[in-house]
Amino acid sequence: MEQQFEAIIQQSGKRVLLRLPFDPDQTWGRKERHDVTGTVNGIKIRGPLLLENEQHFLALGPAWRRNSGLDAGTKVT
Repeated sequence: MEQQFEAIIQQSGKRVLLRLPFDPDQTWGRKERHDVTGTVNGIKIRGPLLLENEQHFLALGPAWRRNSGLDAGTKVT
């Protein structure tokens, strides 16, 4: 099931991430790991969702950020 949302890319320690405003276990069913594919501001991305402090997020690696021109503080869809 496709999900669309707006969020602000955040810096958390050394990580840059995109927090999900929904619980993927409730939306897609409980899984040990959720691998996602989609776009951020029209730029393709894929990877596993991570969980920290009961909040799911997608980590945005340095190469993806460099190639996309997007970084912490940017509002994205």
